[in-house]
Amino acid sequence: MAVDEKGKGVPIAFLMFSAPSGNKQTSSGYNTEILTKLLQKWRDELEYFGKRTFEVFVVVTDTDMKERGALLNVFPHVWLLICKFHIRQSWHNHHNKVLRGNAPALLDMKTRLGHLETELIPTIEFSSAMQLIDKERQILNAMVQQGDSSSIAERGLLHVEYLQSFWMKEELWRSWSDFGRRAAAHLLSCKFEGVLPLQTI
Repeated sequence: MAVDEKGKGVPIAFLMFSAPSGNKQTSSGYNTEILTKLLQKWRDELEYFGKRTFEVFVVVTDTDMKERGALLNVFPHVWLLICKFHIRQSWHNHHNKVLRGNAPALLDMKTRLGHLETELIPTIEFSSAMQLIDKERQILNAMVQQGDSSSIAERGLLHVEYLQSFWMKEELWRSWSDFGRRAAAHLLSCKFEGVLPLQTI
């Protein structure tokens, strides 16, 4: 994908394959191995016809770890970013799952967790991101101890634990935080704003 003068993504290559018969959706019909073969074939053909080495510096993906694994297999030095829309969608889906319902206290907790997520995205130091997580955990633990809406606070803690246990692994944090976009801008020799945080097609 290239980026036009309006900041929109313009597809310049499509990698297409069919899902095995019986699969209800394409994404359930591939794995890292299949994607690695597909990407390697694409790279080989580009290098054959271009008569030069083909490298990819930065890729923006959704949250599919199979895709990310395949990209790293074929382009070991690629800098992987996660699309901001997809990361927020994953977080939103999870906190809606643990805070199911429309009671005012539940909606307040969803809003609170949404603010935490919004604060995490622009972090450029891992320690600062962890401090945000720790601060929120302390506040929610205090709410549990006070007994006021303690069950809702406990459910909020489930979401904070989800964020820390998976998305706050430092290597993954680099992919969705502004730290990652800054690193990508350096690799691409462009301004920070030139690294689109979204898959905008």
